Amino acid sequence: MLSRGITILCTLESHSNNAQVQNLNAQYGPNLRFTHTHNKDHPRAGGIVIVTNRNKTCSDLENIVEVEPGRAITATIKWPTNSQTNFLTIYAPNHPNENANFWKQITSKIKCKLINMPDIILRDFNMVEEALDRLPPHTDPHNTTKALLELKAIAGLSDGWRRANPHPERDYTFEQPSGGSRLRIDRIYINENIMSRTLDWKIDQPQVPTDHQLVSMSVYDLNTPHIGRGRWAMPKSILDDKNFLDTVTEIGRKTLESLSLNPQEKLASFINQTRTLAKQTSKIRLGKMNSKIKKLTKAKQRVLQKINVNNRDEVEQANEIASAITRKIQDIERTQFKKNRTTAKANWRLKGKLVNKYWCTFGKEHKNRDTIMELRKNNPQPASYTTNSLEMTNEMASYHQMIQNTDLVHPTNTREAAINNALKDLPSISDTENQSLSENITYNEIVIALRRLPNDKAPGLNGLPTELYKTLHKHHTKNQNNNKPTFDIVRLLKEAYNDIENNGTSEKKSTQWMALPNLQEERLT
Repeated sequence: MLSRGITILCTLESHSNNAQVQNLNAQYGPNLRFTHTHNKDHPRAGGIVIVTNRNKTCSDLENIVEVEPGRAITATIKWPTNSQTNFLTIYAPNHPNENANFWKQITSKIKCKLINMPDIILRDFNMVEEALDRLPPHTDPHNTTKALLELKAIAGLSDGWRRANPHPERDYTFEQPSGGSRLRIDRIYINENIMSRTLDWKIDQPQVPTDHQLVSMSVYDLNTPHIGRGRWAMPKSILDDKNFLDTVTEIGRKTLESLSLNPQEKLASFINQTRTLAKQTSKIRLGKMNSKIKKLTKAKQRVLQKINVNNRDEVEQANEIASAITRKIQDIERTQFKKNRTTAKANWRLKGKLVNKYWCTFGKEHKNRDTIMELRKNNPQPASYTTNSLEMTNEMASYHQMIQNTDLVHPTNTREAAINNALKDLPSISDTENQSLSENITYNEIVIALRRLPNDKAPGLNGLPTELYKTLHKHHTKNQNNNKPTFDIVRLLKEAYNDIENNGTSEKKSTQWMALPNLQEERLT
């Protein structure tokens, strides 16, 4: 759920009880919030759990009503801003007559205003509206489909995935264990207002073992300003990649040996090349597993799209091939899921009961940042506003620059007197200390500064974390001890920093240098 950025997840066959849900809320709160319904008479059958990802939304579920214990639950979320969305999560019965009665009961409760009019109805309908959603194709009993059509009509709902994927497109969310047939019984029905704001309708294989596919879509607030992807930052996981470190070492070694660049340009070239390599490496590492899943998913879709549904032998053969592909996808997802779960267990075992950064952040609520929906422009007449993020950034920068420039024009004597008066009580340094500060930065000072740099901090504008420089220094020390070709990152930093101290910054100022701890303070203590 967290890895896919899902805001609200509705799960079925939870077999949950109040104690279990309380434990889940205690363990994963406040970042995840669990709400459920279950049948007390049959606790080991059915059950619905709604998980709200509070990292993605500040709103909690409200107006929660158990429409039918273990079978249907309705809730409201206040989103978008100044509005609300009602959604009904259902787990319909299998038997056709029970299924039809289920829809009639919900329709009756809506008409009697016992529950809110749903804007969204989702999850397992255990029936299909049309033959295209079943393989081999055939329809469900008329009384079942008629009961659902009546519910859709009074709520003004339509099948979102089908509207986004018109005929003859077909995909399925459930495969019978015997492999005899496939059905699209997991669906999301939405009203026209929400349909106009949705994208990314998908049917995916979830990471957890299940015989149902995951149906998802994205709903957008059209009043939200454009928000970019943010600054790139190097994933620290690639520091474990030996090939990456060897390539960076080679880049650094050649950069240090270059005769055509000054020290600042060498550091700038090294940082730019390392950024490019890190982006390529992380893309390859993170994309390998996803690439396999995408290729297998497309292969399965091609098989299901090309079959002649009237040819029974062809349908059976296509089902067998699709089932084999599904099992491969499940194996990949299961491997990734087990790896993530093992890592999480190991971290909790090693760090979860000690007072450290992991323990402090584990149960800490990650509050969403408030989005500035619009910003008034500086000094236009009449007043006008912008919703463009880049324009808002420039307007705020311009406004603060204007504040900084306010009241700067003063007579020279008055300004100098005010400065001298402010500085006279500040501590001063001796001539000896001043001489020490004017000396070039030494190799050992940078090594000490590197050691003192804290880990797990946000990188600067270049996106390279301090862990990279530490790792490169360790890599250099190891290679030097083993008489292997090496790259001395500390030497590169020392030459660049001293060149800045002696000659000022280079004209090419596109590179953001790595900030080290205050070396001058070290010299004075």
